[in-house]
Amino acid sequence: MSTAQANDVSAIINLLTKENIKVKPEWAAECVQHLQNIKSTKLMEDAFQQFLFADLNVVGEGCLPDNVVKMHDKVLQGKYVVQIGRKKKTCQNSKNNSIINITL
Repeated sequence: MSTAQANDVSAIINLLTKENIKVKPEWAAECVQHLQNIKSTKLMEDAFQQFLFADLNVVGEGCLPDNVVKMHDKVLQGKYVVQIGRKKKTCQNSKNNSIINITL
């Protein structure tokens, strides 16, 4: 990897980190390689678009607190990027408001 590529990888990781998005360095390096291969002229913008279409199980690093599984009836403070694996409607009240069970 050239110095320029390493700088681009660091820039992508820093850009996404500012948005509370944690990605694996390997993904950022592959992203840079792909974007250079297609001759992208907007590396940062295109890297963010690549992230939006990526599977967080592959590219992301965990961002939720370690003890989140034990946090029942708690509200997390801050911003978190999560990928929803599935959802199902569990009930509906008389005002047509649904309660949805989400599995991350």
